[in-house]
Amino acid sequence: MLSSSLSGEEDEIAPTILMLMERRRIVAGGAGAVPLAAALWKGDTRIKASNCVLLISGENIDVNLIDRIIARGLAKTGRIIRIAVNLRDIPGSLATISRIIAAGGGNILHIYRDRISKGIPIGYTKVVLELETAGSDHIQEILGKLKEDYAVELA
Repeated sequence: MLSSSLSGEEDEIAPTILMLMERRRIVAGGAGAVPLAAALWKGDTRIKASNCVLLISGENIDVNLIDRIIARGLAKTGRIIRIAVNLRDIPGSLATISRIIAAGGGNILHIYRDRISKGIPIGYTKVVLELETAGSDHIQEILGKLKEDYAVELA
């Protein structure tokens, strides 16, 4: 069963569950999605080179866990990313970076600001942005634009 703390191979199960939800409208439990996850993420050539049937089953999946599975799946497939940028703590700096992201077609889901942590210079604020994108290539486009003016790191 998929536990509340996803890790390791479960990182491959979460995007598989998400894919089943999106493409087939199937809500499969963690154990029920394992056969498809193995075929997709492990790259087993025996499965891909032959005719086979994968049994996908449902279970009583915890509704609170579905949110975490979706978030993990979106992150794994490159549709949600967190980046961190040190910005001058002056009016308009957040608006400027927001315009760059919007012009690139990204959507800001969450913004976290930190002025007091170690390593943040006085007069600056560390901004962590959670972005929704169309995928890995889209992320690279947005990061390329941001890196023209900012030191951007993955958060």
